[in-house]
Amino acid sequence: MSKRYGNHLAENGELYEFKKDPQDPSKEQKYYIGELSRIKDCCISIETGNVQLTLEYWYKKIRRERPISRGQLQKKEFTKLMEYGVDATEGKVNKVLYFLDKQEKEDAPLSYSHKGLGWGKYEDQLIFKHHDIRCPSGVQSTYNGHFNIQPKGTFEAWQTIVEKHILKHQALEFALVLGFSATLNAYFSQFTSMDTLVVHIFGDSSTGKTTATRVATSAFGRPTTTDGGLVLTWNSTANALINQLKGIHGIPIGLDEASMNGMKDFSKMIYQLAGGEEKSRLNADIELREKGTWSGGFTSNAEHSLHAKSNQNSGLQVRLPEIGNEQWTDSAEHADSIKEGFEQNYGQAGPMFASHLLKQDNADLFERLKEKQQELVEVMVVQDQLTNRLAGKFAVIVLTATLMNELFSFQVDVDAIRDFIVKHEQDKVENRDIGQRAIAAIIPQIIQYQSFFEGRMLERPAHQCYGSIREKPGYTEVAILKPKLEEWLASAGFTDSSVVLRSLKDKGILDNDSGKNTRKRKLPDGTEGANFPSQVVYVLKLDKGFLSNYNQSEEEERTPRQRKVVKQLPKSESDPLDMLQDN
Repeated sequence: MSKRYGNHLAENGELYEFKKDPQDPSKEQKYYIGELSRIKDCCISIETGNVQLTLEYWYKKIRRERPISRGQLQKKEFTKLMEYGVDATEGKVNKVLYFLDKQEKEDAPLSYSHKGLGWGKYEDQLIFKHHDIRCPSGVQSTYNGHFNIQPKGTFEAWQTIVEKHILKHQALEFALVLGFSATLNAYFSQFTSMDTLVVHIFGDSSTGKTTATRVATSAFGRPTTTDGGLVLTWNSTANALINQLKGIHGIPIGLDEASMNGMKDFSKMIYQLAGGEEKSRLNADIELREKGTWSGGFTSNAEHSLHAKSNQNSGLQVRLPEIGNEQWTDSAEHADSIKEGFEQNYGQAGPMFASHLLKQDNADLFERLKEKQQELVEVMVVQDQLTNRLAGKFAVIVLTATLMNELFSFQVDVDAIRDFIVKHEQDKVENRDIGQRAIAAIIPQIIQYQSFFEGRMLERPAHQCYGSIREKPGYTEVAILKPKLEEWLASAGFTDSSVVLRSLKDKGILDNDSGKNTRKRKLPDGTEGANFPSQVVYVLKLDKGFLSNYNQSEEEERTPRQRKVVKQLPKSESDPLDMLQDN
C-alpha cells in the first residue's frame, strides 16, 4: 500500500518525506521518517460531540490499532503513546503530526456513534438509540457500548416464537408487554416527570420467573445474563449495578435473582431505581459530578418479595409493584423452547416499536394514557389512597399493549392483560394500608410481652412496665409507653411513626388528647407507694378479647388431646362390629 500526502509518503507500514535534491532542485529525494502512524477513521459522539479517532500504527513491522481522542494529536500528548509502540520520538514527532493532520483530512472516513440507549435528543430532534438510530432526519450512528443489542436472527422467527409460546398465556403476554412498556414509559419521561417502572416478580423456583424476564427483554437485545445480555444479575454491589443502568432510557432491563444479593434492606435501592438517577458525587476537583440518569422499565425477580425486605413506607408500594406466586410457564420444556428460541432471535421488534412511537402525536398519546388510567380505576373495586397512582403506572402497560396491536400482525389480549394487572393489584390493597400493616406488627409484640403490661403483670418488676391493658365496653384498650411503641414501629420497618399514627387516628384506632397523638396514664415505674406517676402513652382501641382469644388457642395447643377409649364388647351374631368406639 502506497499513497502520497503532499510531501509525505505512506508506504508498506513506513512513513517517508520528500525533499528537493540540493544538487538538482527539479528532483526530489525520499527520506525515511519512521514506522507509519495513520488515522484509520474518525467518529463523533452524538451525545457529547467528542471526536474519537482510531490510530493505526506499525511497531516492529506489526500493524496495531488504538482508540485515541483528537485532543491527543498534539506533541505533548502524542509522545505518551510511545509506550504502546507508536513511533513518535522527539526528533520526528512534529513531522508525524503534520502528516496525520493532512492524512486525516484527506481520507479518514467520518462516522457517528452513541453509548447511551433509548430516547435522547440530537440537534433538537427526538431520537431512539439502539444498534442504530431511529430519527426523522435519518442520521446514521452505531452503538458503541457493552450491551449486546445487535439484532440476531429474524423478526419473523421471533414473532413465530411469540405466537407459539407466548400468546394465550396470560402471564407471559403480560411479561412481553411489560418489556415494550419500558420504551413508552421513557418516551413520556422525555416530556414530563415519570418514575421508572420497576416491577418485581417473585415465587418458588421453577415457576418461570427468569423466563418471564427473558421474554420482557427479547425484543430489544440478547435476553441473557451473559455475553452482554439485557438481563443483569442482582449479584453485585449497588454501585456496580447502578453504573450499568446509566444512560438507558427506554430499553427494558432484567434484574435476575435478588435472592443472591446479601442486601438486608432494599428500600434505598428501590427508591433509586424508580427515581432514575444516581447519587450526587464530587469529582477530583471537589465539584459536583454530572449525575447518571435512566428511565423506562426494569423487570426484577427473586424467590422472595422485595417489600418483605424493605421498610414499610407506602411510597415503596407505589414505586415497586409486585407480581407474586404466579406460574409463568407450563413446564420445563415450555421454558426451554422460549429460552432457546429467543437466544437465536432477538433485537428487531423493539426498535420497530420505537419507530412507531415517533410517528404518533404526543398530545394524543398523553390523552390515551389518561383514558387507560381512568379505565383501570373504574374496574378496581377495592381502592385506597394509592389506587390512582398505581393505575397511572399500570396504564402505561395497558396502552403499550394497544399500541403493539396497532403495529404488529400478532395480537396480544389487552383485556386479559388488564385483568391480570387488576387481579394482582386487588390482592394487595388490604395489606397495603400502612395503619393495618402497623397494627399487624404491633399486636404480636403486645401478645409476646403481655405480662409486661399493668393489669396483666405476672411477677414482673414495676420498672419493666410497658403500659396497661384494660377491657372496655366494645373494645380492648392498650396503652403503650411512647418510646416503646416507636421502638416497635422502627424495628418493623416504619421509618416515620407520625405517618402511621395519622392513619391509626383516621381509622379511630388511636385514642388521643386533642391536638396530640398521645395521652397520659398513671403506670408503675418502680417507685414506692400506690401513687404512680403519669406517663406519656399511645392508646390503641383494639378488637375486644383479642388477647383472650389468643391465650385460649395457645392453651388448647399446650393441652394434650384426650386419647380415645376403645371398649371390647362380646361378639354377637346380630352385631357385625367387633369394636365400638366411645367418644
